Amino acid sequence: MLFMMLILGLFVLRQINTNARNQAELALVRDELTTINHTLQLLALLDGLTGLANRRQFDEFLERSLIHSQKSRLPVSLIMIDIDFFKRYNDTYGHVAGDACLKKVGSILGSLVHRQGDLVARYGGEEFAIILSEADASQVKQFADHVVVSIRAAAIAHISTDLPEKVVTISAGCATIVSDGQKWEAEMLKKSADKALYEAKLAGRNCAQAEES
Repeated sequence: MLFMMLILGLFVLRQINTNARNQAELALVRDELTTINHTLQLLALLDGLTGLANRRQFDEFLERSLIHSQKSRLPVSLIMIDIDFFKRYNDTYGHVAGDACLKKVGSILGSLVHRQGDLVARYGGEEFAIILSEADASQVKQFADHVVVSIRAAAIAHISTDLPEKVVTISAGCATIVSDGQKWEAEMLKKSADKALYEAKLAGRNCAQAEES
């Protein structure tokens, strides 16, 4: 009888050890799946070519910035950026070089923005966007001018541009708003910045223009 109880005890102990190992393994697998899921969520918010925020993250960040603006009564500003004569760049140098150009421009833009409340995104194609929280119209225009100068100073060769420098340049349009909590504010801010970008192109490109929202 004692022997049987000993055997049973060993069996139970073995099962407990097995269950403990299984639980530990399950916990490890669960942690790994959580990490993978988090990584996939982050990747879903990034542009695959430049590593910057993608359009989805841009839209979400802009909405949060407007909510913050409504609560703080501080402005939020947007800069819309377009690479000048980029189609000609692709036609001249090829799409591989075009992708390299986009990555270089994206890298420069990313290096210029450091505050937690700001965001640089690839908006689509050769367009980029920068959200600056708590930046007024004067500050965003000054920053946009700095961005234009920084891209030109990188001296990325562009023999097909109409501009005399024969390097890659950008046009930029910026707009500013203090949110009142209206649903249409994000679209209005984007349209205002787009209008300013169009004005920059009309002004000869390689410059920044500001539009009051």
